[in-house]
Amino acid sequence: RLEPTSPVITVTLPPQADLDDINQFEWDITVTMSVAQVVDVAIHSIQVGGDAALHDDYDIEDRIIIPKGQTVGVFAMVINSSELNDGPLTVTLQIGDARTANAAITPVEFTIDRN
Repeated sequence: RLEPTSPVITVTLPPQADLDDINQFEWDITVTMSVAQVVDVAIHSIQVGGDAALHDDYDIEDRIIIPKGQTVGVFAMVINSSELNDGPLTVTLQIGDARTANAAITPVEFTIDRN
């Protein structure tokens, strides 16, 4: 018998030292669900704030699939360093959206720096 669950989605960013290192152009943003599901789960990303511009300053997959029975997925994020001439930029991402049912969703904010 299947019982509905309300998993918590946890987002793990790279260490701030990596986010500050402009020579590192790719980062992995790890998404973990607290409870494995009995079907594949699509999790979407959307920028909800910050002054960095998607596709100009950075690119990120718009969705990942966490396979049934698993709890972890990874969004690949690529920094377009040639656009980072105006100093640090902030990004507020929401991992999960209205299509993510029965889950607690919290946006994450971080800074892309040229140090």
